[in-house]
Amino acid sequence: MSLILLWLLVVLVLFALFWGGGLLAQGLWYQEVADLFPLRAIGAAVLVGSYLTLWVALDRRAPGKYDTLFEFAPEEQVPFEEFEAIRWVAVEPPKLKLDESGQPVEVVTRFRKDVGNRGEAFVAVGSGEPFRLNGVNRNGEAFMTVALRVQLDDSGEPIRFNAVLQEDPPGVPAYASGFEGRRFIEAGGERYIFADQLGIIHVPTPQVVAVSLVLNILLFVVWFIALWPILQFLPSHAAGLTLAFGFATMLIILPLLFQPNRQPPPAPPPAAAAWIGPLTSASTAGERLDWSRA
Repeated sequence: MSLILLWLLVVLVLFALFWGGGLLAQGLWYQEVADLFPLRAIGAAVLVGSYLTLWVALDRRAPGKYDTLFEFAPEEQVPFEEFEAIRWVAVEPPKLKLDESGQPVEVVTRFRKDVGNRGEAFVAVGSGEPFRLNGVNRNGEAFMTVALRVQLDDSGEPIRFNAVLQEDPPGVPAYASGFEGRRFIEAGGERYIFADQLGIIHVPTPQVVAVSLVLNILLFVVWFIALWPILQFLPSHAAGLTLAFGFATMLIILPLLFQPNRQPPPAPPPAAAAWIGPLTSASTAGERLDWSRA
């Protein structure tokens, strides 16, 4: 449906609401209606209808970006299909394999999303092994994934996302506990990836939040202007009706108007594809590797 046709439809519905409902309400509350009431109803319908159509136009350009108060999120989600897992390895835990400069050796393995009978999962390019956050590789080396590297476009540089690590016990690297332990955070940035939601980069968007808040506040302002100065309801009545119609618009009307523009979000890979915890062996999943024997 074109925006012009949508605008006409919304304005007609609002005109019927303002004219019919306004005549009834003002007749009951004030015993008489405001002068030139049909023209006032047209003006109020054009004002509110134009604002709703403008919001729908913004949503068509960026579906879901500027949502209602009950739906908008403080971040965007950017999908990706491939990444490189950067891992530290230890032949004799907890002693990490070091390079000539004394830094841990980083082993890089590329993973690609594979869609099979069990849903979507990331598997190693070449071997087809499913992604594991940590464990023991075929060479008998314990490993832990310390970073993910994602290239969002062919012309750009790969983006590195580092795991949040801690030493537990001292000298033994492990993933941080709680919420932070689930995240790989962009080096020098704010974007991040959840280890149990591979395939999605979360991008904090404070500017989008600010614009969404302004749009939601202006919705109530527009309703109040339509009901008080234009339709001549008393300020107290106009305020009450503004709250009722404003929330009804957010909960019912706008979601219906946005629906044709929206696409379902990508389904995350199974949670089992990435398990958070300290380094574990493949045969004793969930038990801590004993690195104290090194």
